[in-house]
Amino acid sequence: MKKSDLNILLETAKKIGLTTEWLTKTPTKKILLIADAKKFYLAGGSTGFYPQVKRFNAIMTGNKLITQNILKRLNYNVIQSTKIIIAEHKSFSTCWQKLNTQAYTYPVLIKPNKGSWGKGITIVESESKLKKNLRFHFKNQTDCMVQPILDEKEYRIMVLNDEVVLMHSKHNPHIIGDGRTTINDLLNQLATWCKSTVYIKWQHQKLKTNSQTVLNLGQKFDYNLTKIATATYYETYKSKKIPKAIERWALKLAKDIDAPVVGIDVFIPGNFSQVKDFVIIELNSNPGLAYLITDCKDKVTPYEIFEKVLYNYFSK
Repeated sequence: MKKSDLNILLETAKKIGLTTEWLTKTPTKKILLIADAKKFYLAGGSTGFYPQVKRFNAIMTGNKLITQNILKRLNYNVIQSTKIIIAEHKSFSTCWQKLNTQAYTYPVLIKPNKGSWGKGITIVESESKLKKNLRFHFKNQTDCMVQPILDEKEYRIMVLNDEVVLMHSKHNPHIIGDGRTTINDLLNQLATWCKSTVYIKWQHQKLKTNSQTVLNLGQKFDYNLTKIATATYYETYKSKKIPKAIERWALKLAKDIDAPVVGIDVFIPGNFSQVKDFVIIELNSNPGLAYLITDCKDKVTPYEIFEKVLYNYFSK
């Protein structure tokens, strides 16, 4: 059975002698009480997993527009974006005028201000489609941004209480051809939630394939824009092999935004030491760890990091 972050946290808390109790446990909402004789905290739901996280950190990282604003003020590189705040426009025409003054190289992404795992992200390949998608956001009063599609090497870096505890590579999820099965049949073996219809369509156009194309043996076909963890590059605090330049950069970023906990998704196009070239994709004040078990085949580190979290909180 697939482990959840809350279950890992529960098992870790019990292991080190803390009291635990499910205050709410339904299919859609779970809140876990963790306590000792003097202190407690609630994990899950809107509170997240980390008791040290400040409320303003959670608000900032949950809003892409605010995140980009703050990072640019602090002189960090972010993805070049055209931001659309719907409330600033009384009519769709003024909203469209702001976008229409920009020179775009298509295709581009239009993405909602809030959301994860690629939800709501659309790949648009022409001005007319961009206008149609912007009209959708205007009608639904959802702030959004337009960005180029970047295909750079992506990494997740995690900072916890002034320590870089994790760094790993990420890649687009993909199917792999066997020389016999069509793309459509391979994709049908996957859960619906993890596939992006828009991205699959774009991949077909880019690769000049269709749903009935049979991939060659070993040939890859990406099915989602949002990248997932991979152990191609994988280091934790225990290995002591996380590059020093990465550590200094990540710790400075965490200090600059006053974040005791932060997951940093970042494009690193070249050498790890060339921090001036790093481009921040997004930040996460509540980084999950359970995915390390399935995606990176690491059954130990999620428990050890959550143990650090609990010891740090309850020992003070």
